[in-house]
Amino acid sequence: MDQHVFRYLLNLTDGERMYFTKNSPYKGGDSVPWNQQMMFHFGLVNLIQAHEILKDDKARVTKYDNIVKANVDWFFNQGINRLTDKKGKPAYAWGYAMPAKDAEDNNHGGLDVAGLVRLYESGRYHITVQQMEPIVNTLLHIMRKGDSQYAGRLNGSTGGGNSGATNYLRCEYILAAQFADKNDYHTMMSDGKIPAAGKTTTASDAYSAFLWVKHRRTA
Repeated sequence: MDQHVFRYLLNLTDGERMYFTKNSPYKGGDSVPWNQQMMFHFGLVNLIQAHEILKDDKARVTKYDNIVKANVDWFFNQGINRLTDKKGKPAYAWGYAMPAKDAEDNNHGGLDVAGLVRLYESGRYHITVQQMEPIVNTLLHIMRKGDSQYAGRLNGSTGGGNSGATNYLRCEYILAAQFADKNDYHTMMSDGKIPAAGKTTTASDAYSAFLWVKHRRTA
């Protein structure tokens, strides 16, 4: 991370916010897309937790924590449009990468949400339940068009490719069901194709997400 990613790949001079360096072969000078930020955050949080277990590098833990926190704050403070869903509840829209704040697609949005859930679970970045609950409202009251029918974008519109509609709830979104009320939780499990008791599934990704959510809701 220190000798390659921070030295050559990322530019963190804008308050630790993630941009690619100008000479990066990919999106040089542009902000790092949210889903790719989550990939960097996963590695940083793993290193943070390892160094805390080893108690060997407090300065590096602080450095990495500050980077993750700056980008989490960037997302919640400037990266989202705050919406009201059809039930009058708060919801969100956001874009693929800053400065866009709309039309994130169903595919990449799932990666964004999985990352936010993991950062929330770390307990390190002051992400609150109140910040996470609107994600469920976005899924069920803006993206959802009917039983197991989801728009291709978080704003409820549909395109092609990564912005294509799905006839199921992507497994990454299932992780957000820990923030849902009882009715919405059951809707998400049904739309995520989680089998009823006594039934089987070959979708290990969705089922493992379900097991995690079940654990968190009963912990």
